[in-house]
Amino acid sequence: MFDQLNLPVTTRGVWVLTANGVNASVVDPLTGQVTDYPLGHRCQQLDVFDDRIVATSAGEGELLVLDASGAAVPRHVSLSSPRLAVQIGEDTWVDTTDGLTRLTRDLGVRAVYRDLIAGPDGDLVAAVDSLWHRAPDGTVTRIDPVTGRIDERITPTAPLTAGSILIAFDSIRLTSGDDGTVVRLRLRA
Repeated sequence: MFDQLNLPVTTRGVWVLTANGVNASVVDPLTGQVTDYPLGHRCQQLDVFDDRIVATSAGEGELLVLDASGAAVPRHVSLSSPRLAVQIGEDTWVDTTDGLTRLTRDLGVRAVYRDLIAGPDGDLVAAVDSLWHRAPDGTVTRIDPVTGRIDERITPTAPLTAGSILIAFDSIRLTSGDDGTVVRLRLRA
């Protein structure tokens, strides 16, 4: 069993993992028609950017890439337990047990941030001009996706339990699942 954390949307529709994560399926919002694309492995998460869908398969140690316009046979790269993935521009950023891994469009490793691991209790999200990493204790790191430079690190005064991060309405929102709370931090103007 798994929980797909992100439901990517393209001009073709909403993408979901089906058949226990072995297929990426797109649901046309106008017709309700579902089109399935076999991934070859059980995957846990999807992300989309323009024409690219990426799927993580922690069990197989692979990141798979599909063409969303035609969903051709997936390409893949071996990584250490990839869990979360987001795409910004030409790069794909993947949370692995080795650290946050930055890949080129051709799936070459550009950089590994060994001290940044979200794991099952953290999160990774892309905003307009930033990449946001949430560590299991609630520490938030903002990365410039162009330069790869860490721009800011925010550490909570008291550690948070497992949760997600949302960047919206000029704020950072962090959930703390075991506590049932949401912490709001204002972004600098």
